[in-house]
Amino acid sequence: MREQTGWWLQAARRDLEAAGLLVQGGIFELASFHCHQAAEKSLKALFVERGVTERTHSGLELLSRLRQDGLQITDDLFHQVRKLDRSYIDSRYPSGVTAPEHLYDKKTAEELYQWAQSVMAFVQSNLP
Repeated sequence: MREQTGWWLQAARRDLEAAGLLVQGGIFELASFHCHQAAEKSLKALFVERGVTERTHSGLELLSRLRQDGLQITDDLFHQVRKLDRSYIDSRYPSGVTAPEHLYDKKTAEELYQWAQSVMAFVQSNLP
């Protein structure tokens, strides 16, 4: 495994760890953001391992590119990443509807946490 791949995976693990601490602390919107980051960074690790640098923040776009490259990706993983992608902006910035802390609760943050773990497991299973 490339050294830089390890760096991306470690960053993803740290984001997931931060998400867990934020859930425990009741800061669900920021926990959700870190779940997105864990998923995104782990997917980027897979690209780094393949010698490709990706600049997007969309897990959905990253998964789509991996599928185009021939990786088998379940529809369930696509569903999970779609939900995680929503947390990239909505969890941090007030919208025209409400503040981020009103959009996220414990159940949502815990669900996103599980989905980030699923993405990370997918990445691990596709690394050498």
